[in-house]
Amino acid sequence: MSETVLYADQPRIGDVDSERGGTEGISASAMSGEERSESIARRQGRSESVQVKILGPEELYELGISHRNEYDRFGRIDDIDKAIEYHFCVIDLTTHGDPELADRLTELGICYGRRYGRLGKVEDMEGSLECAVRAAELTSENDPELARRLADLGIAHSERYRRLGEADDLDRSLEHKSRALALTPDGHPDLPRRHADLGVSYTHRYRRLGEAADLD
Repeated sequence: MSETVLYADQPRIGDVDSERGGTEGISASAMSGEERSESIARRQGRSESVQVKILGPEELYELGISHRNEYDRFGRIDDIDKAIEYHFCVIDLTTHGDPELADRLTELGICYGRRYGRLGKVEDMEGSLECAVRAAELTSENDPELARRLADLGIAHSERYRRLGEADDLDRSLEHKSRALALTPDGHPDLPRRHADLGVSYTHRYRRLGEAADLD
C-alpha cells in the first residue's frame, strides 16, 4: 500500500466491541479522461496518513466511501484495502449505542465482500458475515432497514454455505431470507430479488437433501 497503514494487524470485528465482487483492473492503455479526473481519495494523496490521526468517524467514513467508489470504478485493489482500513477505524471509534453503528458495520461488510469477490480469501468472507450479523442484531424490529439487513445476512450465509458446505449456514440463510421477504411489502422494488434469493437457498437445500417440498 502506498500510504501508511493505520492498523497493521487489524483484529476481527468482534474484538472491537465486546457487546456486540469487484471490477477487474483497468489496463494502463485505458486512461485518457479517467487519468485527468482525480477523485477525492486521490487528491488526499500523501496527506491522508498524516491527517487520519485527527479525523473523526464521520470524516473517516467518507474516506472509506470514497475509496470504495474508486475501487468500483477502477478496480484497484489498493483502494478496497484502504476502504476496509478506514471503515475498520470508524467502527473502532463508534460507541455501541451510536445509531450510526449498524450502517457503518454494513458498509464495512460491503467492502469485505468486494475484496472477497476479488481475492477469494476466507477471512474476508467471514468479515463480511460478521458485520452483517452485528448490523442485524443492532436493528430493532420496527426499523425499516431490518428487511434489508436480514436479506444481506441471508446472502452472506449463502455465500459461506457455497464455500464451506456447512448445513447450519444453509438453514440460517433460509431463516433470514424468509424473514426479510415477510417484512418486504407488496410493490417494493426489492421484492422480486428477495423472492429470487430465497429460491436460491431452497434450491441448495433440495440439492443437499433431495426433498421435493423445497422445489415448491
